[in-house]
Amino acid sequence: MANRVLILHSDEKSAHSLAEFFSKHGDNVWRTTTATQAISLIKANNLDLVVIDLHSPGNDWLTLMTTLRQEFPGMRVIATNKYPDVRREFLAKEQ
Repeated sequence: MANRVLILHSDEKSAHSLAEFFSKHGDNVWRTTTATQAISLIKANNLDLVVIDLHSPGNDWLTLMTTLRQEFPGMRVIATNKYPDVRREFLAKEQ
């Protein structure tokens, strides 16, 4: 069964690679660069998995993680990052 996957990523090349990976495995993929649009897409499409870039501009990733925990507690999440950032990784684990 195909998963419904949302990719919140600020880097176009990385987002494209992730989308290609999931699509090749038969999943339906949505992409966005903002937490606000991500939340709308989650609500409208009953998504199964969210892939979040921990280095999205500002605190979009943290806003989305907080919303997921509160409104969609069963949502599966994969957090990605290009380089280590202990503070962001710790905040993500808290959510």
